[in-house]
Amino acid sequence: YGDHRDLHSFPTRRLPILATLLTFTSAQAESAHEHGVANLNIAISQNVLAIELDTPADNVLGFEHEPKNEKQAKQLENTISLLKQATKLFNISDSANCKLTKVDIENPFADHDEHEKHDDHDEHEGHEGHSDFEVQYRYTCENSNKLNSMDTAGLFNNFTNFTTLHVQWLNETKQSAKTLNKKDSQVNFDE
Repeated sequence: YGDHRDLHSFPTRRLPILATLLTFTSAQAESAHEHGVANLNIAISQNVLAIELDTPADNVLGFEHEPKNEKQAKQLENTISLLKQATKLFNISDSANCKLTKVDIENPFADHDEHEKHDDHDEHEGHEGHSDFEVQYRYTCENSNKLNSMDTAGLFNNFTNFTTLHVQWLNETKQSAKTLNKKDSQVNFDE
């Protein structure tokens, strides 16, 4: 049922809602890998806002293989830098007063240097297929009860290969899903 490594950083009373988010994540991770399409899971529990983006590498890089030249290596570096800058990707209700506390990026090419050291090049074959980035953002919100919307226009504006974003969200009292695109990039938590 997904990767439970981040649950240890949350108090026990928040586990049910975050476990539900991990169930969402696990189900979506098994869905088809489709260029232009990504999954965004959002959980709001007490003063914690958790966002998880699961996207094909092509959506954020323009390619799905280990960087093959200096230009692609620089593109990967720039992409990771931009993914860490949540304020350029998400516009969260100001009244909630949320502060980014943690960003975790699963970079499918992070072990690139390790592979260069191997003599057995058969191990490289798996990296020429589909590659995905998984990015987790954690916020602490002073007024999470005022967290009523989030706009994802920054994802579409900064990563032009995005066409569709499947969003699932839940909070203490509701859960819903919405498909976003460049023209409709906002999710409302009051709906």
